[in-house]
Amino acid sequence: MLLFVFMKIHSNATHSSPITQQAGLAARVRPLRLFQSLWHAVLRARRISRERDELTAMSAHMLADIGASPNDAQMEGARSFWDTREQFDPSQLPRG
Repeated sequence: MLLFVFMKIHSNATHSSPITQQAGLAARVRPLRLFQSLWHAVLRARRISRERDELTAMSAHMLADIGASPNDAQMEGARSFWDTREQFDPSQLPRG
């Protein structure tokens, strides 16, 4: 009986319409895009944190070369990695 049910499900799955196949593909792609978005967010947070650490380690002479003061560097270095002062833009979210 169980074999019959499996065969029936399998035969329905193999003879599905293109629309059903596209819906199945979309269901598999959405988690991948979510994972990619999260991974890019983690990489970006690590990059921001590393850049702020490098900025606070710069000497006053090096900071003057880029037009920043030691106080500016300390203030920037004290910010959290998620504080980017960028506006949230929903159009940048992955579509799925």
